[in-house]
Amino acid sequence: MAAPIVVLIYLLIAGVTPQKAAFYAILITIVIGVIPKDMRLNFKKLLEVLETGAKDALVVIGLVFP
Repeated sequence: MAAPIVVLIYLLIAGVTPQKAAFYAILITIVIGVIPKDMRLNFKKLLEVLETGAKDALVVIGLVFP
């Protein structure tokens, strides 16, 4: 699961906006998530992962913008 982090860092260094870099890193994460059979994401698991990510993002947003 290091690939999304590598992609994120590479895109940020290459001058891509942080929003686009994060979007592409999320896409890479989803693609990697459907490859291994034992960890394959179905629609329900994908929604759970997106919900958890959104909740975690709210915590970070709360810290950045008090």
